[in-house]
Amino acid sequence: MLSLPWYMTLGGIFGSVIALTFAGLPVFVVFLLINVAGIVFVLGPSAFGMFANSLVATLTSEAFIAVPLFLLMGEMLSRSRAIDELYEAFDSILGQMRIRLYALCTLVATAMGTVSGSAMADAAMLGRSIYPGMVARGYDKKMSTGLILAGSTIAPIIPPSVLTVVLATLANASIAEMLIAGILPGLLLAALYIAYAYIRVLIDPSKAPPLDTTIHRTIGDRIRGLMRMFPFVFVMFAVIGLMLAGIASPTESAAMGVLATVLVSLWLRTFSWRMIWVSMMGAAKISGSVFVIIMSANLFGQLLSFTGATEQMVTIVEGWDVAPWLVFLMLMAITLLAGMFLGATEWMLISVPVFTPIIASVGFDPIWFWTLYLINVVTGGMTPPFGMTMFVFKAAVPGSNIIDIYNSTWPFVAVIFFGILIMAVFPEIVLILPQLMR
Repeated sequence: MLSLPWYMTLGGIFGSVIALTFAGLPVFVVFLLINVAGIVFVLGPSAFGMFANSLVATLTSEAFIAVPLFLLMGEMLSRSRAIDELYEAFDSILGQMRIRLYALCTLVATAMGTVSGSAMADAAMLGRSIYPGMVARGYDKKMSTGLILAGSTIAPIIPPSVLTVVLATLANASIAEMLIAGILPGLLLAALYIAYAYIRVLIDPSKAPPLDTTIHRTIGDRIRGLMRMFPFVFVMFAVIGLMLAGIASPTESAAMGVLATVLVSLWLRTFSWRMIWVSMMGAAKISGSVFVIIMSANLFGQLLSFTGATEQMVTIVEGWDVAPWLVFLMLMAITLLAGMFLGATEWMLISVPVFTPIIASVGFDPIWFWTLYLINVVTGGMTPPFGMTMFVFKAAVPGSNIIDIYNSTWPFVAVIFFGILIMAVFPEIVLILPQLMR
């Protein structure tokens, strides 16, 4: 058993996480090893009871049930024709406009986010499906790339998002309120992306092809397009609508989402027992990783508390005697910098146990702060040099250049932080829906 100053222990933990992550180990393995090593060297072998307690606490947590259900819903929905129907619906509704495919890409990315909940999955799907058509029709390559990567970051923000459930669990925040709080911020970011594309094309018309006068959408086409959105809207109402109305908890909403997805697949004639089996296997694999992450996070917080790191960090912040907004800027700047080198889950597991007592001492609303923190964290996936969403996009688009991808992201990173600034100045954007739930 070692007795080291808290800052050396904290520094050793952070350094070990970074080293093991860059060694290529999965995030759940990294934190499992860190926690076992922490028990052995910091607390001693007799403290392995904490490991067992974290295991039992995670297994018996009702909130965790929502995770595999949301994952199963996403797996099943992606294998039905609901997303294809939604794409064709948006295509029917949009009329003649210079930024037509930019707008279509953003709308589809936002809708797909409610299915996958993963920025990397969205980037891969959009890179394979929409990007080639955008380039072929004369849309700017860099702007199309940046828009797809930015649109992909909406996925973990809007419900149902597994990353939001994990964050709420780590921060001891209301899962239902955290999920609902992401709706308006996600829609705001989507609107800002479309507005940015519109302004850029106004300034530089070469960013988009000339107006396609061959596209004609009648009132009947738009009505049929709206009707084709019904399967997807039905599933989203079963999840978000019931939760927002206060009728169902996140776990119950997730179960209703699975049921609604089964009904939609029957309606679209894509249901099969093989689809159910493959979806269940995919959800089970990811759920196992998430389970280990949450278990490790519970133990990690206990280790930090035992070493005195949590208490000392709060004491340091309280001793600064600075305005709360400076603390907010500092935490956001640290998160942005860390996101350039670490994945969202890695940084969440490191920072949430440290940030939680700090935001409590400063007096921030936890739902507001953690929602903005989540947006910041997922933005790290599209920031050089190690943003994983960018590498996924490169793998999905053969022949793409990583330097061009790097250059395409910065304007949209600026747009995202402009959105964070708006939500910092007007917190009602984040808090109004959770307040209505209450």
